[in-house]
Amino acid sequence: MLVMQNFNKVLIISLGMFLFHEHMTALSFVGCSVSLLGCFAYGKLRLPTEAGMKGKDPPAAPPKAVKV
Repeated sequence: MLVMQNFNKVLIISLGMFLFHEHMTALSFVGCSVSLLGCFAYGKLRLPTEAGMKGKDPPAAPPKAVKV
């Protein structure tokens, strides 16, 4: 799932540049780079957690409070 999220961002940026002839300014390049680096960093931090949960059910939601 993490790979798909990163691929989605790269695909959207590429399509915008090639299909719609958008120009990459220095500021937009910095913004795209920061966004992609953030996605990769998040994926790297989440990878051990997701690898440890492989084949297991996700944790159950905490029980809701009941008013008495």
